[in-house]
Amino acid sequence: MSQINDRHEFPFDIDLEEFLDESVDRNQNWNYKLHGVLVHSGDLHGGHYFALIKPDRDTRWLKFDDDRVTPVTDREVLEENYGGEVLNGLVPPGQRQQVRTMKRFTNAYMLVYIRESAIDEVLAPFTELDTPPHLSMGPNFSLPRRLY
Repeated sequence: MSQINDRHEFPFDIDLEEFLDESVDRNQNWNYKLHGVLVHSGDLHGGHYFALIKPDRDTRWLKFDDDRVTPVTDREVLEENYGGEVLNGLVPPGQRQQVRTMKRFTNAYMLVYIRESAIDEVLAPFTELDTPPHLSMGPNFSLPRRLY
């Protein structure tokens, strides 16, 4: 058993028009935007999972890690999840030719892209009508009174 930890870069934006079948309407927009990155941090024997999500067109990226949700930078979304090796600090003046690297153990394992023309529809605000009836609290629902 082994875990592949090679560097693999992925973009924020991707145009898939060049991969379309000849019969597909090319007058439409085939640009996709990255909105989710599922990440594994660790190695073959264990680790931790978290998600980086851009919940709508305007909100910044958020990191969902267990019970914490924190804002993250674009660099944290991309560069820190490419896998491979990373420079280990500054290179000493006498060792300019020898670059020290260390393995990176934080890797994206699933990417979620949304077609640019459908972002507002796919990421529309959640409403009460979106809740399935069997999960809805209904109009007669009330929280139990607190006992003192």
